Amino acid sequence: MFNIDKVIEVAKKEVGYKETKGNITKYAAWFDKEAPGFYNTKKQGAAWCDIFVDWCFCQAYGTDNGRKMLYQPLKSCGAGVKFSYDYFKKKGAVGVTASKGAQIFFKNKKGEIVHTGLVSKVDKTHVYTIEGNKDDQVKECKYPLNSTKIFGYGYPDFDLGESVPDPVPEPVKSYKVRIIAKSGLRVRQKATTDSKTLYVLPFDTIVEVTDYNDEWLKTKDGYIYKKWTEKVNFSNKY
Repeated sequence: MFNIDKVIEVAKKEVGYKETKGNITKYAAWFDKEAPGFYNTKKQGAAWCDIFVDWCFCQAYGTDNGRKMLYQPLKSCGAGVKFSYDYFKKKGAVGVTASKGAQIFFKNKKGEIVHTGLVSKVDKTHVYTIEGNKDDQVKECKYPLNSTKIFGYGYPDFDLGESVPDPVPEPVKSYKVRIIAKSGLRVRQKATTDSKTLYVLPFDTIVEVTDYNDEWLKTKDGYIYKKWTEKVNFSNKY
């Protein structure tokens, strides 16, 4: 699982950055030079609010991971806000609930998606954002949660590539015990007193075992009652 805070930290460091007149930015320059297959065409000079969000994800998690987290294909149209939203929508990753790390989409009076940014924080009344190309710069903003400017949210796949491997069990440690039951100790087929007796271990026999539970030990053939054993080289029982 990817750390949501990482992309927000990247974005916050950019607050105050201003474009060169005509939508010329380091963000588009990076994609054009360092990740030319990310978008369908070069993007220097294009409106850059969505480019900024994409750049933050790529810097935080790597170009390939960033693209996949935003559900964008190679040579995507994701520099455009409507296309970007649609990529989320196709994966069922859109909604109207603000959440930290989400991509927020804004609409005009006609209801058209026209702008985007990154959600940095949410409280009970407001959503806080970091937006590129806001007044020609990167700015921190906040909006009421019910603001009519908000179209909705796209939820990046922060669980991308999450693979929790099965825990590697620790090697079972065997040890030796002595049978202290004077009449011998039954080796049972199962770890119950009413289970079939396989054979009887005579008094003072040394046998190798592993722990099974609080009452039973496991031998190579079956189970013996722990109460009637003691560890070799130990004077006391358990």
